[in-house]
Amino acid sequence: MVPRSPASAVTRPTAPADARCGRRALRAPAVVIALLAAGLQLLQACSFSAPDVLETPETLYGVLSRAPFVDDATVSGERWRVLDGTHFKADHGYTCAGAPRSASKEWIGSRLYDSATLPPGYDGTVLLNGWYLEYGSSDHHVLGMGAVIFDIAQSGDTLSWHAGGLLSDRKGDDAYRWCYQYTILAWARHKPSPIVVPTKPYLDVAVTHADASGKLVFVDKRIGSNAFTTKAAKFKAPFKPVAKLLAGFGVSYDDDDHHLLQFAFDPGTASVKNKRIKWRTDVILKDNSTRRYGLGQLASVIGGTSVKIFNPDFVFLEAGSPKAQDYVVNNLHLVARDDANACLQDPKSTEHTYQYRIDDVPYTWAVPMLTGWDLSVACDDEHVKKIGAWIDDWAFVPNTSPRGGTLYYTVRTILQDKKPDRELWDGAQVEILGINLIQPPGKL
Repeated sequence: MVPRSPASAVTRPTAPADARCGRRALRAPAVVIALLAAGLQLLQACSFSAPDVLETPETLYGVLSRAPFVDDATVSGERWRVLDGTHFKADHGYTCAGAPRSASKEWIGSRLYDSATLPPGYDGTVLLNGWYLEYGSSDHHVLGMGAVIFDIAQSGDTLSWHAGGLLSDRKGDDAYRWCYQYTILAWARHKPSPIVVPTKPYLDVAVTHADASGKLVFVDKRIGSNAFTTKAAKFKAPFKPVAKLLAGFGVSYDDDDHHLLQFAFDPGTASVKNKRIKWRTDVILKDNSTRRYGLGQLASVIGGTSVKIFNPDFVFLEAGSPKAQDYVVNNLHLVARDDANACLQDPKSTEHTYQYRIDDVPYTWAVPMLTGWDLSVACDDEHVKKIGAWIDDWAFVPNTSPRGGTLYYTVRTILQDKKPDRELWDGAQVEILGINLIQPPGKL
């Protein structure tokens, strides 16, 4: 894990990667990119020889693993330490890269490899905490888009993964650039003994990831923009699960490429019974018409007595909107948009930066996770040049009140064509992943 000075809870750092992914960019060796496949129509357009990408979880994962690697010269990124406890550490970062096209007759997307060195005696995982996509020249229709982290594995003290993104029309021949934001979690390993009672504080955390067998990979290729809840994602974990961690998503129209009016995603609240976890995802992909589309999603599942999850209904907005300095809705309730909204004559903002605060967070450590977004154009559907939603940076200050600590985070969103003159209507949802240090019996 590459350390950096912890993010301050008072002085907010600026975005490590703005909408153009250029600011504060550092060259990152062996960093990331992969693909999350767009769907059947893209395959047909490129005469792809594999079966339907969204037919089965195994098929989707196989397509991810066959994507070519990008040119290292296109890659930039940065990673920094946010939490640096004696038992738990968290890094946040981003990676951006470019590809000359999104598909050929043999493959879709592109990828690179990334890794982090964990402290000795630690286990870890990585989660997707935002995404950004941009066509390299002009604006275009959209057939499919996505971002993903996959092949997450640990060998010794090395945590490794692939990750990537895709933005394509039906031809798949346009250059594109993408960024993904991620958070690395690392915790001191605890080996419980049925005989010896612990005498020191410890963490109890376990995690399992998606893999090539189709585990924790879910596909649904027949969704409609007016009936946009997918079939249930179900998984039986080897431990009692507490929460799902977003690892990737991909959406695709099932007939052709189109303009875009709205792209919204909300994986919903997971229910847990014994070792089984289940959730249903709402996803909207639409232009001015009602169309069919598909979704692929990847997840990790985390559990253990140290792990907690909280999805607040409201959070305090500190800056970024006329609604600032007040509580705003955090828990998304998606509604499919139409083109009946009044068009505004004056150009409006097509990219936003919001600063939030959550008080009295009752955990030893807390991590914000971007688990939902709603991006739409205020007037009419249009071509896409840039689109994304991500957690830019964050900080957690423990024990700021008798009830807990304070979590600060910044969310950025963008949706625009080559001439950004239509207002972005947006929403974002953040869940809090809590990690509690367990005190041995008799300890305070």
